[in-house]
Amino acid sequence: MMEPIQSSRFLQKLYLSLHHRKFNKRLQNQVRFTDKRIVSLGNLSAGGTGKTPLGALLLEMALERGFRPAVVLRGYGGKRSASGGLVFDGQRSLMDPADSGDEAQLYHVKGSRVIVGQNRARAIEQFAEACDFIVLDDAFQNPSVYRDVDLVLLDATVAPDEGGLIPWGRFREPLGALERAHAVILSRADLARGNANLWHEAIRSRFPELPVLYASHVPGRVKPELPAGARILAVSGIGNPAGFEETLHRAGFQIEGHRKYSDHHPYRLQDLRSWQKGWPVITTEKDLVRIRNIVRIPGEESRESAVEGPKDQIGPRTGSTYQGSKPCIRGIHYLPIRMHLDERELAALVFP
Repeated sequence: MMEPIQSSRFLQKLYLSLHHRKFNKRLQNQVRFTDKRIVSLGNLSAGGTGKTPLGALLLEMALERGFRPAVVLRGYGGKRSASGGLVFDGQRSLMDPADSGDEAQLYHVKGSRVIVGQNRARAIEQFAEACDFIVLDDAFQNPSVYRDVDLVLLDATVAPDEGGLIPWGRFREPLGALERAHAVILSRADLARGNANLWHEAIRSRFPELPVLYASHVPGRVKPELPAGARILAVSGIGNPAGFEETLHRAGFQIEGHRKYSDHHPYRLQDLRSWQKGWPVITTEKDLVRIRNIVRIPGEESRESAVEGPKDQIGPRTGSTYQGSKPCIRGIHYLPIRMHLDERELAALVFP
């Protein structure tokens, strides 16, 4: 009978063996698009590292340089993930979150396309023929499409010694996988309390030539607005709830509680009703997409959409009430986040 340590090592080797087999099979069938510049965003860990804010920044930078950009995502949790589809045509939303998945709804940068599809190559062929700059979201472990640049994000708030492999930790691959990367971005470096330097040293010791960039997550104004110093209830269903909480603290809010759900949690009305305890709720943009699936939020700006939906009439009230097919709930706010880093360094890597 195996000892626990031996069993753990055996399972770890088995996990890596299966991962490498899947990776190599995709690599053998890799598709190359010679008329497009392709940048992959990925990470070594499961959970949020800031790929979406970085991807949105890259789309904006590409537009400024005259490119016709698109982002291609798997569409996790969406009904159209297998078949693929165009979520945003650069002007209008063409797919709701139930079809696209929540993350695709965060990429609506005017002038760029948003595409979902498990088969990345087919999605590019079908929906990005006219595009010449492609961002592949969460593609470091999926080499099915050739990329000119592989950017890997590491959450600097997580110490290097917390890097156990799934299912014993949150990492998909060991640090050695960075040999495939063109650069590493240490996200949330401003919140890392020394971990950023530990990561930098760990990377430099193995890959001395690999560029390492430091990035911070900069909060915008809460929407709808709340007064500075307000007492709030934090709500999140993301990969790194601690990072969100720290950002709220730095934005000056007094957190009376934090309801933490699993990543991609499908919110239900009973969840929302349990929040109505007197404090306004602040959540993430990603969570807001899933909350919008079941309620309407007065005062919350929605994107221009070509998707038909119920035209509820929202009147003055407190709490929640049904008007049309969805209840309207006041008191839900969200905190937009942008990534800040040295754009000159990033541009030198992505736009040589």
